[in-house]
Amino acid sequence: MKKIIILIFLFLFFSNTISAESETAVNLEIFNNLIRYDSNEWLYLYSGSAGLSMTAEGNRNVKGEIAFSLKDFSPAASENENAQTASKPEPDFQIDKLYIKVRFPFFRLTSGKTRLSWGEGNAFNAGDVLFGSDDINIDMTSEVLRNQNKWLTSMFLPFSDFVFLETVILAPPDEGTKNIKESSAGARFYATPGKWKTEAGYLYSGDDIGKHKPYISLKVNVEVDIYFSSSASIPENDKKFSAWNESWKISTGIFYMINLPSDHSLTLRLESIIAPYGSWNDNNSFRTISDPAGGTIITEGDIPGIIIYPEIIWNTGNSGFSLGLSSLISPLDNSYRTAVFSNWEVYQGFSFIGTAVLETGETKDLFGFYRAGGVIVSLGARYKF
Repeated sequence: MKKIIILIFLFLFFSNTISAESETAVNLEIFNNLIRYDSNEWLYLYSGSAGLSMTAEGNRNVKGEIAFSLKDFSPAASENENAQTASKPEPDFQIDKLYIKVRFPFFRLTSGKTRLSWGEGNAFNAGDVLFGSDDINIDMTSEVLRNQNKWLTSMFLPFSDFVFLETVILAPPDEGTKNIKESSAGARFYATPGKWKTEAGYLYSGDDIGKHKPYISLKVNVEVDIYFSSSASIPENDKKFSAWNESWKISTGIFYMINLPSDHSLTLRLESIIAPYGSWNDNNSFRTISDPAGGTIITEGDIPGIIIYPEIIWNTGNSGFSLGLSSLISPLDNSYRTAVFSNWEVYQGFSFIGTAVLETGETKDLFGFYRAGGVIVSLGARYKF
C-alpha cells in the first residue's frame, strides 16, 4: 500500500511541475480473463495495470525518462487452494525505467534502469547476452514481447554514422547479494559494410558462477529483412572452454511488410531459436508451470533443439483495427502455443482488446493442452492519454 501511495504522490507532483519540454503518458489496461486451470475447473480472473511515464528533453543533448507501473490481479488458485479460498496477492508496483542520456561532443552516456538492444530478433535473439532472449518466456499477446530493463551504465562511441563501439556495466541483479563480483561488463562493435549490418560483442556475466558470453549478429535487407545471431555462455571455471557447445544458441529470422490498398498493411515474421547440442528427440520430458495471473511460464527439462515462431499481423491503418496470429512451435514433439490477438481503437487513445491463447500437446511435451493456462481467453480495454 505504501508503494501505491508513493506512486500517486509522484504522479501528482510531476503532473504539476512538468514543463512544455516534457511529455507525460498514462496507460491504463483492464482485462477479464477466462483460464482453464485443470481438466475440470475454469477460473475467472480480472487483471488491471496502470503505467505512467515522463520524458524530459529540455536540452537537445540531454534526455531523461521515468516510468512506473502498477499491476493487480484477482486471486488465483494454487495447488493447495481452490479459487474460492485463494488469498489475494499484493498489487505489483515497480519502476520500469529511470535513466538519463547525455550526448557529449565525442560520445554518449546512458545511466539508469533501461534496456539496450544487442543482436537481432524480436521473439528470439541469441545475441541478446544482456537480458536473454532465447527462451519461451514471452507474452505473445503483448505489444512488446520482451521488455525487461536493468540498472546499467553504457558509453556509446561513434566513429561514423553507422560504425560505433558501445561499452556497458550492469549492476548486480536485484535478487543477488549485491557483491561487486556479481556485476557484469562488456562491449560490442557495430559496422555496416555494404548492405550488411554486422555486430560482435562480449559480456562477462557475474551472475551465479560467472560466465563468458561472446556473440555475433548479422542482418541484411534484400526486399525482406534477414537476420542471424549466435552466442554461447561459458562458465568461468571452464578454463579449457570445453563446455561452450552445451550453451551454444543460434537465432534466425525473416521479416517482410506488405503495403496494401486503403492504407492497410500485412507484416510477416518467421523466427527460430536453435540449440545445436540440445535435445533433438521427441521423447524428452518437459514440464512447464503456468501462473494464470501473471502469465509467467517456467520450463524444466533439457533445452529443445529448435523452437519456431511465426507471426502475421494485419493492420487497417486509419481504421484503427488490427488482427494478429502468432505461435510457438516445438516441431520435435509436435506441440504448440498459439495466440490470436485483436485491437480496435474506437476513439483516440481508447481501444478494445481481445486475446486467446491455446496450447496443444501431451503431458510430456513442451506445451500441453491439459496444463494450467493451456487455454486463456481475455477481453479488455486500453486507454492511453
